[in-house]
Amino acid sequence: PPQERQYASGQSIPTCGPGTVTLSASPGTNGNTVLWYSWSSGGSPLATNTSFTPSISVNTTYYITSYNTTTTCETVNSPRVYITGYVNPIPNPPTVVSSGSVCGTGQVTLTGSVFSGNIAWYNNNSSGSVNGGNELAMGTSYTPTISATTTFYMAAYDPQTGCETTPANRVAITGIVNPTPIQFNVSGGGGYCSGSTGPTVTLDNSQT
Repeated sequence: PPQERQYASGQSIPTCGPGTVTLSASPGTNGNTVLWYSWSSGGSPLATNTSFTPSISVNTTYYITSYNTTTTCETVNSPRVYITGYVNPIPNPPTVVSSGSVCGTGQVTLTGSVFSGNIAWYNNNSSGSVNGGNELAMGTSYTPTISATTTFYMAAYDPQTGCETTPANRVAITGIVNPTPIQFNVSGGGGYCSGSTGPTVTLDNSQT
């Protein structure tokens, strides 16, 4: 039968939260593919391939044997070699520390806080990711230039696992643009004699 060996090129690509995890393995000598099992011995194969993509919600261990599709011979070693699919936790959303405001067009400083890791900044709560390179900035504060009141969104990001808050759970934080006061132009005026009607004074752009 095929000789089993550790999966030299085997790997487990973790998932962030429940989802599909990619497992891969290399067959041993005389084998040309891999059988995947739920148990260290016995049972029926879950799949026949050098890769396996189960959907898991917790860390789950699978077991592999080498198999030859031509001879139908399978490794008889026991226990089987194991490979674990890992589920990394999704970080809790950050919290707003302070939003900012500016008079007219200018920069506002927005600040958030996260238990661990970092904060990724976005202009929406529906798409984009750090791994995709779509974030606006990375850090606990963000200082954009805005000309109108604008809402941004914060996601917690764990650089060790590559996991971040899902788009729907991003936290909104708003930079406010306050209108710049209008400068009034004074016209008219002048001297007058006591007891007479004074001169007319006007304010351009005055407000009632």
